[in-house]
Amino acid sequence: MYHYSAFGLHIVSDLLLQTVNTIEPTIAIDVSIRAGLIDITLPENPAHLCITIPNVAQIVVEHGSRITYQPAPSCDPDNLRLFILGSAMGAILQQRGLIVLHANAVSQNGSNATLFIGDSGAGKSTLAAWHYQQKSYLLADDVCAIYFDEHGIPRVLPSYPHIKLWQASADLLGITTNNLAKIRAQDAKYALAIHEQFLNKALPVTKILEIHRDAKNAEFSGLTKLTLLQRHSYRPHFLKRMRLTQSYGALLVRLASVVMMGSQARLKL
Repeated sequence: MYHYSAFGLHIVSDLLLQTVNTIEPTIAIDVSIRAGLIDITLPENPAHLCITIPNVAQIVVEHGSRITYQPAPSCDPDNLRLFILGSAMGAILQQRGLIVLHANAVSQNGSNATLFIGDSGAGKSTLAAWHYQQKSYLLADDVCAIYFDEHGIPRVLPSYPHIKLWQASADLLGITTNNLAKIRAQDAKYALAIHEQFLNKALPVTKILEIHRDAKNAEFSGLTKLTLLQRHSYRPHFLKRMRLTQSYGALLVRLASVVMMGSQARLKL
């Protein structure tokens, strides 16, 4: 068994997860990841979700603490890892009552964080990698988990110490991919390790910016903020299937009321 730390959780897994921070084994375990047989006929509820990835695996996420996967006969381990660390962990975090956004989290000063949201291909990871080149800290790429502390301040949790970069983005930033591992064999997408600038502690979220090709710098207010948070929430269909939409929506209203939100044009070098 392998022991990892991500999103403030102690994760034990029988699957090697190369891009996640390893830790020493302890008694307290928050999330377990194990292979097993899956009954896809069990009903879904706030503590049970079944995810089907054709030609990869059946995955069941339960009680915010357990991921069980049953690989397909022709399963590529890289594909399996991608969905375990993405969709399955996203569902775990949703079950644990966290806000989960499709976003990147960057900190220039190590004291607070800015989140970049946007549609797939908008340039979030490219912008995060550019900030990395400027010696900023990074906390999360693609999956951002937010909770409210005892003072009602939203904080983003650290995830995995890497950025996923397409070849075109790497070329734009002058990053060579010769020695980088591919996320999966069929894609020209690579894992850029950021261990030396990965900030492994939760930080207050002070700003959320939507990245868009033709956006002009602007600040949003009111319903626009809530609409954007809904649009860029991670796997919202999971919330619907688990009947968590109402409680999750209340969290988004709370976040929209306390955080500055605006727009920013995508990176152009």
